[in-house]
Amino acid sequence: MNETSSPGVNQLALHDLARSLKGRRVWIVIIGVIAALLTGLMKYSLPPTFEATAKILVKRTSSRGTGGLNDQTVIDTDSFAAALESAEVLEKALQKLKLDRPPYNFDLPAFAGKVDMSILRREESIQVQARLPHQTENTQELVAEVANFFLTEADTIAEDLMRQDIDRSKKLLDGEVSESQVRLETIREKYKEAKLKSQVVEKTETLESLGEGLTALLKEYAIARSEFEQANGKLPVLESLLAGEESTTSLIRSIDEEPTLRNLRLEGGDSSARKLFSATVTLQATSEVYVNLRELRDETKAELEGYRKAVENLPTAIDEYSKRMQEAEKVLNESEADVEYWTLVLEGAQEAFAEVYKQRDVAVMAIATDRQDLISWIRAKPPIHPIGPGPISYGLIAGLVAMVVFTLLLVLFEMVRISFAAPGDRTS
Repeated sequence: MNETSSPGVNQLALHDLARSLKGRRVWIVIIGVIAALLTGLMKYSLPPTFEATAKILVKRTSSRGTGGLNDQTVIDTDSFAAALESAEVLEKALQKLKLDRPPYNFDLPAFAGKVDMSILRREESIQVQARLPHQTENTQELVAEVANFFLTEADTIAEDLMRQDIDRSKKLLDGEVSESQVRLETIREKYKEAKLKSQVVEKTETLESLGEGLTALLKEYAIARSEFEQANGKLPVLESLLAGEESTTSLIRSIDEEPTLRNLRLEGGDSSARKLFSATVTLQATSEVYVNLRELRDETKAELEGYRKAVENLPTAIDEYSKRMQEAEKVLNESEADVEYWTLVLEGAQEAFAEVYKQRDVAVMAIATDRQDLISWIRAKPPIHPIGPGPISYGLIAGLVAMVVFTLLLVLFEMVRISFAAPGDRTS
């Protein structure tokens, strides 16, 4: 049968435990002092460790694609951090910063233990922490260089991603560019064929030649009308002079006073006119004057008849030239319309090709522009103080921990001893 512990027995057990601890308090203090001294000396003998922290901020980028769509790209921070911790990058850091040489002599696994990549998902960033023991005069600057080295490598990785995105975007549009180029070449060949068939240059030259002929006919017609009107006005004057029987003096005076004949004399006239005025000057016989007047009248009649025929016939020739010009112009317009159609089609194909090519260039430029800000970073600065507490702090902490542990062990030992001791021995 189990016995129930009375309150007096429990109080006695606690009193024995407190008395036992009080008696060993000197040992508790000694253990704490020894632990503190040993830990402090050990910490003092080890070189302090300096730590530098850099941060890589990863951004989501978006570039405008074709059709107004947005091509969004998100960098996987886990993959990015894994790439920075790869053996290739670590080996490059060892060689560049000469950490594989004295005084550090790090190999790849040892150096990997000095670098830590932490992913801060809320900030979409990667924290780079580098730690080095204080073994050179410029340890603080060196540990900052180690952390900042990975920022440079992050830029290199971002540039590789940019080139990959550019290549991918080019491939997406290369097919459209190729199709547009083939269509452009096909239309260009059709345009050349249409232009060759049209013979626009030859037909234009024919039309210009007809135009020059028509202009010459119109000019000839205008001259014929003017000469006809002049001769038609001169003939009645000559007839009236020949109708009367005037004396030579009266006739000469009439000739000199007549405006039409006076103008003819001033202009020089033909052979008959010169003879007439020669006769009046030399006061030849009246019969010779009349003879010359008759010759001049007959010549004027002949000229008038020629001008009349020219005025009657030239309009027909002008109409024929006009019809030929209209027909030539119609053919030329049809040929030009065909050439103009293929010219417009060719211009449209050229614009379409230029637009597709431009879209590819714009997409590449947009990606390049966006990826320039793909990442940003905060550089590490040389630390001023080493990480962790100093030797005294480490010793005090170790001493307190040793005292607590030793006290707990004593308590456990006394509880076991009291529980197995006889009731009469508990008061001893």
